[in-house]
Amino acid sequence: MHHDHDPHRPDHDDHGPASFDERAATWDDDAKVARSGRVADAVLSATGVDRSARVFEYGAGTALVTEALGDRVGPSVLADTS
Repeated sequence: MHHDHDPHRPDHDDHGPASFDERAATWDDDAKVARSGRVADAVLSATGVDRSARVFEYGAGTALVTEALGDRVGPSVLADTS
């Protein structure tokens, strides 16, 4: 019996080790790094924070946005549940 890909099937595992390894291989690719730079620029523009600001990033993942903020903000604390 053939089953099409159905993420709602009880035996479907989209978060297993193999799936993670496949996604991790390209997680920080150039497109995501570039997008993170644009997000960082937008955050700075919208908030007006500068080097005197302490930054807390929740859901930081691989810290691309905080890296893009670089030395344009003060000390940073990052948290992620993954």
